[in-house]
Amino acid sequence: MSTSYFISSTVFIGLIGIIFTILEKTKVNEKKVHFMIGVGIILIGIMFDYLMA
Repeated sequence: MSTSYFISSTVFIGLIGIIFTILEKTKVNEKKVHFMIGVGIILIGIMFDYLMA
């Protein structure tokens, strides 16, 4: 595992944590939108991976 891959993975996990924190604070997570959030996170992950490659 290279260092740049480790750093980009850490940044991505941090971004996911920030997104979930924001969703918890704004009570969006209680509104049954888990499926769309999951799809959005997957798409963001694919874009992030493409941009960091």
